Parts: sequence; structure tokens; C-alpha cells
Amino acid sequence: MNGKNLDNGLKPCRNCGILFKGNKTLKNYCSELCREQAYVKKKENESQQRIQKLNDRFEGKQEGIDFIVCPICSQKVREISLLHAKQHGFSSPKSLAVEYNLETTKCANVKQNMTGKNNPAYNHGGKFSSWSSKSQYHTTEQIDKSKQKAKKNRVGKTPNYFEYWLNNCNGDVDKAKLKYAEHQSNGLTKMIKLYGEVEGLQRWKDRQERWLKNFPRLNYSKISQELFWNIVNTFNKSSFVFATRLEDGSKSNDLVNRECRLVLDTKVIMPDFIDLETKRIIEFDGEYWHGKFNKANPERERKREEILVKNGYKVMRVFEPFYIKDKQKVIQQCINFLKQ
Repeated sequence: MNGKNLDNGLKPCRNCGILFKGNKTLKNYCSELCREQAYVKKKENESQQRIQKLNDRFEGKQEGIDFIVCPICSQKVREISLLHAKQHGFSSPKSLAVEYNLETTKCANVKQNMTGKNNPAYNHGGKFSSWSSKSQYHTTEQIDKSKQKAKKNRVGKTPNYFEYWLNNCNGDVDKAKLKYAEHQSNGLTKMIKLYGEVEGLQRWKDRQERWLKNFPRLNYSKISQELFWNIVNTFNKSSFVFATRLEDGSKSNDLVNRECRLVLDTKVIMPDFIDLETKRIIEFDGEYWHGKFNKANPERERKREEILVKNGYKVMRVFEPFYIKDKQKVIQQCINFLKQ
């Protein structure tokens, strides 16, 4: 039918295929929602094509050495820049890395090229920078001007700014507020609105699985693996799963994270250690990622544990300082917990 009018004056919607009578406002779509869905799909395809073209530059290159993969959009980059992080709604590469548990935001080659004397800023302490108050070549006025110019250039250029949506909505403040709020809302909510509950949930799950696969070297500490192997060496079950344990029960050395992926209440949770048979979980709170005695993000950890408990899992937390202080005591406590 190709969108042509039928004898009865009806034509198929270009998005859903339902026959409808066109009007001046909606010439090719049966509703505003269908028009919006078609626009989003078009933008998604354009984005995927652009990313694929950029990724082709790294053909034959090695992940981790020559490039890393963004866990959100799957683009291969030498480093996750500030601009790239902001395009995904994060204030900095570091905040993106914390949210997605990334070990690094730079490939090995970039790190090497920016180490020591290879770094153009090596030992200058900010004296050459037009952004630094320590600059010996720029006045305070010039530094402030540089910062204001950069800030002005960012406003309205990415979806993270309200001005971006105001421009895209032709000055309609109410519509811009709605779009801005939707952009900041949970990705699952947007998927369901665009594709319906069933397809939207599946697309969201596919996206979550994709970034997990594209970034298999998620963080885990050596000391946590030491604890888990000490447990296995004393009390072993084939149903135990943790980062460095292969399916045959042997130890891996390839840095790939093999933690179990649980999809619970539309959340992807990767327990540090799980007994799949008894649904008992051990979470190791290391000082680097969690802060001493788990002060880094208590609200997120609380919600995460609530979801696990709600779905029938038992959770035991191990704090790194306690383990270091008395390893045998903690190992035995873990074994007692797993045997309950």
C-alpha cells in the first residue's frame, strides 16, 4: 500500500499500519504517539548507523588496549570524554564510571600517552591553562571568560539542558518541561511509553544485556575473590557463582566477570557471590567502591537489597576492614550463613 490512499479515503499509518483518514496535522500517522514513535525509531536508526561508522575505525583493534566500549550506546572510543558522559546525562566520566561499575574510562594506549612526560600538562601545575587560577599567562578576567564561554556553548546543545527541549519544541514551555522530565526519567518508563509494556520491557532488557556484554570486565576486587575462593576451598558447591569461577568450578585468569545476572523488578543485579540453589548471597563491600563501612551510596545499596529480599534471596554483607582484621572468622561466618 506504501502509504497511498485507498478507494474509501483511508490510508495505512506509517508507524503501526492501522488504516486511518489523514488530516493536515497528521498526514502520515494515525496519532501523535505514532508520529513520535516513528521519529524516535528514525533517530535510533540514525544513531546506530553513526555509531557503527565510528566503530568501523577500530576494526582489527583490541578492546582495552586500543579502545573501550561505552556501556550505554556501545560506541567504541579511545576514552569516555566529558562531552560523551554529558550526552548520556552524567556530569562527568567519573560519575558514569561509578554508575556502571567501570574499571576505567580510558584505553591503555591513551593512559600510556598521557603518563609522565608524555602528558603535555606534565608538571606545569596549571600554569599554561586558560581554565586554571594558577595560570601564569592568563588574567583572572580571561579565565572567567573562558569558563563562561564553555558553559554558554554547552547550554541548549544536549538533551541534558532544558534549553535544548525548549528549542526543539519551538518555544512551547509546557511541552518542553514535559519532554525534559521524560528525558530525565527512568529509561524503562520511556521504552514502555514508546513501544508498549511487553515490547518496551523486552527492549529495555535487551539494552541492559547489551551493555553488560559489551563491558564484560566489570569491577571486582582481588580481595573479594580471595574470600570467595577461601570459602570454596572449605565448603564447595556446584551452585556457587562469583566473578572468577568457571562453570566447571576452576579458577579463571582472563579478568572477565562471571557474576550471575539477576533481572528482578526491572533491575539488573549482579551479586558478588550467590548460591543458586539456596538463593543465598554474599555481598563484599570493599573500601574502593563502597567506601569504608558502606557510606558511598547507602540509599542505592538499601534499595538493591530490598529487591533481593523481596524476591526471596537472603543477603549477608561482608565489610573489607572486618575481613582483613580476622579472615578466618569472616570465612567461617560466611560458611555458616551458606549452610543455613
